Amino acid sequence: ITENGNTSPNNWGTTTDQVVGSGVDSGTGTVAGDTLGSTLLTDTIPTLAPGGSGTFTFKRTIK
Repeated sequence: ITENGNTSPNNWGTTTDQVVGSGVDSGTGTVAGDTLGSTLLTDTIPTLAPGGSGTFTFKRTIK
């Protein structure tokens, strides 16, 4: 899962700042990009069973 704040239709990359440490995967995924100044966050999920679900959350503050 990739969230890019600078790629259309997103526009939050230039108007918000990453809250470092807020990137969380509810399962076994690995979150990358949860750093100061980041506008690109990626959650790499090794496997997801059919019918399975999970969440990838992160927080931003308005500039």
